[in-house]
Amino acid sequence: MDLDEIIVESGILESVQFVGESLALNREYILSKLKKEGIVPNRERIKDSLSFVKKMLYRQNPDFSSVRDLYGMTFILPNIEECYSLARKLLSLNFEIYHKVRDTLECAHPEHRNHRSLDFAMKDKHGSFEIQIRTPELDEKFEETHEDYKAWQDVVSFENFDNSKKKILNFLNKIKKRFEKVGEEILSSEKEVTLLEIQRKLCNSKKEFLKWGYRASSKRFDKILKESGC
Repeated sequence: MDLDEIIVESGILESVQFVGESLALNREYILSKLKKEGIVPNRERIKDSLSFVKKMLYRQNPDFSSVRDLYGMTFILPNIEECYSLARKLLSLNFEIYHKVRDTLECAHPEHRNHRSLDFAMKDKHGSFEIQIRTPELDEKFEETHEDYKAWQDVVSFENFDNSKKKILNFLNKIKKRFEKVGEEILSSEKEVTLLEIQRKLCNSKKEFLKWGYRASSKRFDKILKESGC
């Protein structure tokens, strides 16, 4: 039983296609804004429809706003000091810290799959994006384990639903109906709808939308956040 095949069978991928256009516009806007400040990521990616549906299954959360890395970028800096310097510069821009902070750059034994990185999500009125900052050595270790991590997530997703294809399809059907409803609103709208507006529309509640998802900061990064007014 393959998780990708079950998702395709559910028909949900057709229902979420409208998100892709807003994601592309969000990416273009953010890259342009950062480029004006002389900030260019080493790599960046938009999470495709299959990937963000799988993330919702993994988290057992039908709330679209629970997927906080729809658009992400990675910066590779020569050393840890420069990683923190870049973080300060990013935090000085007109974005808000949004939902997630994790700093394991100087953690000898991080709990999360030996993932040492400075990760945080930011947003403005257009949409959100995730930042990952680390050194070349830490990035090499990340790349070595990333595919295994994604395979492990699929295993956990099955376990979340008692390895039952029927339960997974029922969950996906609930998500599908919500996306279809919002998709109809978006397609009938005469104005351009931002990614942030789509995230709000697909959220269970305003309280849920604003809720922090993951916070595992460090004293050093907490100090930087405080100095930046975040």
